[in-house]
Amino acid sequence: MGLFGILGKEKLSSITPVPFANEEEVVKLLHANFSLILPHLVRLTELKEHSIGYGDQEGERPDDIAIDPTAGIIYVIEYKNKLDREALEQVRGYRNALLNELNNRADLRETFLEPKWSKKDIEKWGLWKSKSKDWEKMRAICIAPEFAEKQSNGQDSYLTLIKFTRYGNETLLLESESEEIASQWSKKVKTIISIPSPTEPSISQILSKSSQWVKDKVGAIDKLITKSYPNLLKGRVIYTWEYTYEKEKQKILLITPRRENFTIYLRTNQTLGEPLLQPLLKDKSFIQKFKVDKENDYQQLERLLPDYLEETLGK
Repeated sequence: MGLFGILGKEKLSSITPVPFANEEEVVKLLHANFSLILPHLVRLTELKEHSIGYGDQEGERPDDIAIDPTAGIIYVIEYKNKLDREALEQVRGYRNALLNELNNRADLRETFLEPKWSKKDIEKWGLWKSKSKDWEKMRAICIAPEFAEKQSNGQDSYLTLIKFTRYGNETLLLESESEEIASQWSKKVKTIISIPSPTEPSISQILSKSSQWVKDKVGAIDKLITKSYPNLLKGRVIYTWEYTYEKEKQKILLITPRRENFTIYLRTNQTLGEPLLQPLLKDKSFIQKFKVDKENDYQQLERLLPDYLEETLGK
């Protein structure tokens, strides 16, 4: 298949596949567009990850668990950013663990179903009792850019494969031979969604909704960092209003602007601000945060930041 961009009235430009840097990028994108990709499902793990509590897979965490509230069928979902020959065994293992241990079934019901649906709804699905055979309808989905031929052929009837290809920085092509999935994509086996560029040339985009004071202060910080360390890789974190500075794939500093204030996240043991009790975005790179919402805060940060950068990056 060839994919081309139209430049002007008479010129085409080839759009080539671009891999994702890591699995986290894939997960963030698909989570942000989950209702578009799988509109018949509701993510149960949207706010809370699920750790399998019993059996051989104890402690393992599926990427996602969802439910079709119309049919009352639970789905285990796994995402990959590259060919992984163990991916299907992994998602099969998660599904089997959740099915084979009655305590795991009870955990799913108590943790995700009961807080959101009534007992009547759960009984209608046949999922109120852990021994119910309706649990065996549980399905699995694996979403990846590539599957080995052996994986693509003869997989279990409960397992659905969705293949994606990223073209440039703005287009993602999704393909599936599953009639179930195709029916959600207007009877087609392919769908295309637009995605934002993974990086921006300046910090201005994430400041569009901020006050002029925040724009001025964050802009000044950006200029200070860029002037002192011009070789740092800068860019907007995909799908979020955050901006990072990195060196050799090591995150140095992150800024999250809001309308009337902004927060700086640092990788330091100095007491510049309050410690992070929870890793930011599941990223343990940053252990301190410093919130700036008044001039005194900014002046303090302005004094401390050069020392932090020198300590972290050297002169």
